[in-house]
Amino acid sequence: MGEIRFLRWGSINFETDMITVVNHEEFITKSKKSRNIPLHRSLKEDLLIKKGNPEDYIFIYKYKMLFTKDLISNNFKAAIRRAELNDKYHFHTLRHTFASWLVQKGVSIYEVSKLLGHADIKTTEIYAHLKENNLRTSVNLL
Repeated sequence: MGEIRFLRWGSINFETDMITVVNHEEFITKSKKSRNIPLHRSLKEDLLIKKGNPEDYIFIYKYKMLFTKDLISNNFKAAIRRAELNDKYHFHTLRHTFASWLVQKGVSIYEVSKLLGHADIKTTEIYAHLKENNLRTSVNLL
């Protein structure tokens, strides 16, 4: 959530299609390291429409205020309830879904680990069982 909340326009390179998550005075990543994340083409299209000044935050509301953790969490939970989805879902579930879908598509645990910014690949290995299920399904296609 912090990576999104504190993302600035200057962290997105639309020419190389890369987002650079950087440490600064208001935000430090869990690993305390900056990293690059490829920018998905559909997100790029959406962001180009609203592109702002490099020093401005991307996700703001009312008079250029940053979203708080509580505001994001509460609004996400309200959307989950309106959609009549499982009440166990929370904002962090999106991160798990991202990782799970990548593993299910055959992306290596190593690459998923890098995209998530995990310092230790063991943190990412909780998604490994999904790949095993995919392999079983693949063999059963014969």
